[in-house]
Amino acid sequence: MPFSDKKVPKSLEMQGFQSFSASDFARLKSSVGAVTNYYMQGEKIFRYSKLGISNIAYISEGSVYISATDLAGKTVSSETFKKGDMLGELFGFPPNGFDYTVYAKSDCSVVFFDAGKLMHPCENMCRHHTAFLNELFKIASLRLSAREERLLFLGYKTLREKLSAYLKNQSHLSKSHSFDIPISQTELASYLLTDRSALARELSLMKSEGIINYKGKHFEILTAE
Repeated sequence: MPFSDKKVPKSLEMQGFQSFSASDFARLKSSVGAVTNYYMQGEKIFRYSKLGISNIAYISEGSVYISATDLAGKTVSSETFKKGDMLGELFGFPPNGFDYTVYAKSDCSVVFFDAGKLMHPCENMCRHHTAFLNELFKIASLRLSAREERLLFLGYKTLREKLSAYLKNQSHLSKSHSFDIPISQTELASYLLTDRSALARELSLMKSEGIINYKGKHFEILTAE
C-alpha cells in the first residue's frame, strides 16, 4: 500500500515543482484538491479504468511504467514515464478491449489531481494556481508531441525502417552522429512494438552491415541507409 499523503517527505514531494516553496505547494494542493502518495518499486499504482477521466496523476519523483493488457490478461506492451510526466485518460486512454495498469518502476512519488478543480480555478485565481496550470499545459503539449512522434515511427512497415527513423531522430536531437538514447534496448523494443530478441537481431544486422555501431544505450550512425 502507498504511504499516506502526510507521510510523504516534503523534500521528495517537491521534486518537479522547483518554482514552488513548501508553503506555496501546500496552498496549491489545498486549492486543487491534490493528494500525494509514495510507492515502492514494483508496487501497483492504479488501473486506468479505476482512475477515471476526471483525475490526473503527476509523477513528481522516480519513474513508473504502464503495462497494456488485452481482455485475456496478456501484456502486449509497456512504456516508461519519468519525473515530470502526467498520466490519465485526459492524456491518452486504452483502445477498446485493452486496459492500462501503472506500476512503480522505482520508488516514486505521484501527485493525484482532480481535473475539474484544476480547470476551474479558485475565486482569487491565485498565482500558484495560474503558474501550475501553465506548467500542466506545457507538459501536456510535450506528451502529445511525443505520442505523435511515436506514431510516425510506428507508421513504417519494417522494423529496420522504424529503428532507422528512431535513431536518426535521436541523432538529430543530439546534433551528433554519436549519441545516447534515453531508454534501454528492452524499453526501445516495447516502444517500437516488437520483442527484445527481434530488436537485438536487427541491431546486430545493422552493425554487421556497417550502418551503426552501438554498446548499451550508446549509438553511432556510421552511414546513411
